[in-house]
Amino acid sequence: MSNWPSYVTLTEVGLRDGFQNMHKHIPVSMKIDILSHLINAGLERIQVTAFVSPKIVPQMADAQKLCLALPALKNERTQFSALALNVQGVERAYDCGIEHIDISISADPVHSRKNTGMHLDSARNIMQKMIRKTKNFNMHVHAGIQCAFGSAFNEIIPDTRIFDMCREIIDQQVDSFGLFDTTGMAMPSQGKKKLDMLLPVTQDIPFFCTFMIPG
Repeated sequence: MSNWPSYVTLTEVGLRDGFQNMHKHIPVSMKIDILSHLINAGLERIQVTAFVSPKIVPQMADAQKLCLALPALKNERTQFSALALNVQGVERAYDCGIEHIDISISADPVHSRKNTGMHLDSARNIMQKMIRKTKNFNMHVHAGIQCAFGSAFNEIIPDTRIFDMCREIIDQQVDSFGLFDTTGMAMPSQGKKKLDMLLPVTQDIPFFCTFMIPG
């Protein structure tokens, strides 16, 4: 435990992860109002939207409109970010003035195909292209591994795969990297084991985890 960080920083993702699967349309005016309240509550890191296909995720179709409101809401302590799953998403985020981009790929080959239509090798190549694009744009990139704690499709995800994928990310000098408990299967002992495995090789790059509550 002596090598573990002495504090954590929370990132609020409700505007994206909380809304993306809701069937009832949420107007951008309501999202802006909620974002304003989150800022006033003192949250310092907020993921505001996702630059993904509006046909697949209709709730994120207003990403550009939402981003137009950010300059008037931003203060010195608040950091806004957006999610992208491909190079086109990174380009759209940059065009909208986003400075911090969140990207991730799945360690579960079945989940990767269902979520993005890509095989694992293709997804890893796309991840590298996305990181290079963010570097070209001078964006801050935060990259993670989905399904790092288990598969909903009964796939065996070896720790060696997680380790290799994280090393690929670290070697590209991202601004932070981490693990996603996409399926809500992480146990405390399992989480500690993976963190103990990865923290020694982080090269002082900030590390994050996203844990889900099943149900």
